[in-house]
Amino acid sequence: MKSKPSFYVSMGAVAFMGALLTGASIAATPAMQAQADSSMPAPAMKSSADTNMSKKTHIKLSPTDRAEIRIKDLHSKLKIAPGQETQWAAVAQAMRDNAVTMEDLAEKRKADASGMNAVDDLKSYAEIARAHADGVKNFIPAFEALYNTLSDQQKATADALFEHKHHGGKMKKEAPAGK
Repeated sequence: MKSKPSFYVSMGAVAFMGALLTGASIAATPAMQAQADSSMPAPAMKSSADTNMSKKTHIKLSPTDRAEIRIKDLHSKLKIAPGQETQWAAVAQAMRDNAVTMEDLAEKRKADASGMNAVDDLKSYAEIARAHADGVKNFIPAFEALYNTLSDQQKATADALFEHKHHGGKMKKEAPAGK
């Protein structure tokens, strides 16, 4: 099997980062799809539902379904208190909005794929990358408002869940034990 040019590897990294927040499983290559499906959780998180899915019995979820799993998982891990629900609702809505945008772009890309040449493919991917970046920009204010209401323990958990330290090409998956 030929190795993929570094161009595809870096595009895979872009897809991975954007998909962390949106739950999208968009990929330009099968290798990128595999990477996205296996390490997708909201920044540096893997939900219990994703963990329990075996590679052999993998069920392909839509970006909106994946976002819902992540929303529930993040809510649980952060132990959102009743007084934080208003801020949490804005975070969850930003995640849902991002997932819908990515799902729409994925469907458009898939529908147009057979007629795309290399330039069209790159333009389509650029549109996806822009949507990822816009999604992150839209997510930050909502998450910042929530973060400002979190207890020190919740902040430590959030910091661990969203940590972006690369270890052998993979991101940290879980908060430290006891957090």
